[in-house]
Amino acid sequence: MPWLKEVLATGTTLVADCVIPSFTNPNNLSIVTGAPPSVSIGASTGIAIYGNAIHVGGAVSPAAVGDTVSIWAQPSGTASFVKLNDVQTTTNGVWFRP
Repeated sequence: MPWLKEVLATGTTLVADCVIPSFTNPNNLSIVTGAPPSVSIGASTGIAIYGNAIHVGGAVSPAAVGDTVSIWAQPSGTASFVKLNDVQTTTNGVWFRP
């Protein structure tokens, strides 16, 4: 390899136009296929009345046991949400908070 031997001895400068942006790394890609994960939710009542209990539950997809579902609420008169609880999924990805 005479050309490589010369490059190693004297050095070289090569200029090329990139087809893709040079700041990306196309060798490190992740390809995700399939439906995105989702969480369904339901409540024991459609209207919340102060002082009455509400039970919430649902299921995650894809169904898995032991996934964590975080339950958040927005108190009346506030702009931000507060975390109420973390629950674990059970059989068929079902979760429930009494």
